[in-house]
Amino acid sequence: KIHPVYLKADELAKLAPRKELFVVRTQLVSTRRTSNPILHNLQQWRSIPVFDLIPQLEKSTENLKEDSLVDLAKLLRETLNVFFEIFVSDKHSSAYDTAFKCFLHTLSMLTKKTGLSYRSVMDSYIANVFSHPLVHRQLLTLTCDRFDLQRNPPDIVLANLAKCFNYLIRFIIASWTKDNVSGSPLVSDSTFKASLANMSKRVNGLFNRDDYNSAQSQTTIDSNLLTTQVHILRCFPDCIADLQAIFSPIELAEIVRDFILAVPNASNRNVNKLNFIRCIVNGPIGENAESRGVVFPIII
Repeated sequence: KIHPVYLKADELAKLAPRKELFVVRTQLVSTRRTSNPILHNLQQWRSIPVFDLIPQLEKSTENLKEDSLVDLAKLLRETLNVFFEIFVSDKHSSAYDTAFKCFLHTLSMLTKKTGLSYRSVMDSYIANVFSHPLVHRQLLTLTCDRFDLQRNPPDIVLANLAKCFNYLIRFIIASWTKDNVSGSPLVSDSTFKASLANMSKRVNGLFNRDDYNSAQSQTTIDSNLLTTQVHILRCFPDCIADLQAIFSPIELAEIVRDFILAVPNASNRNVNKLNFIRCIVNGPIGENAESRGVVFPIII
């Protein structure tokens, strides 16, 4: 390369190619602490007096928004552990219901359809990290209670439960499976199966309350109930694979059959009901001859 003749030798040296190097050093301070005040306060739940825990959980539910999702995904284990530890603490039984509401709010944020990346984080957590063998009993009880419309009219909590119903089923079954492997499970196989079957009847009951709808037409209750029904129809097919580990093909087919019969042919649910049936036909139920014999006669 020809340089201008007016440059001296020392000036030419300055034009030689150079590489500039930046060194960045980082230090991991903690995998459990966070600058997010909502998650930080949740993780400090043991230091909060029992009578102050419920207001703290309610505040966390109210303030946990979209901008916390990244931190929530990073600290998923620590955050969910808070709820699971409360559910098995007899000392904090008065906070079960409030903790369940916050738990559902957290799950619904992480598993909504617009957050597919966070759904993968949840899938990985359940498959590889989740290790709470004793929470299934409390989760089943809280879920069945929330499905009881006589005691709990439809609200945003029920809608959140429906949004993440498939993940709730996965947590319940994963917890019972770990408990069963321990050799001294809290409940027997038959008792656990009966509890799940009872929960499925509670789910069916959500669709048998059109009299409830007509009496409360054009109200927020109606809107929450319809939202709940639609989300259940969308999530139920994703539960089949997990329920296969508990029920025989015929038992599971009977649960699906009763669910289909419970869903009325209403214009505001027909599309979702047809999509549900399509998923069932194309899934494990449709692939098994015994299951087809139970479900297909009411479809065709």
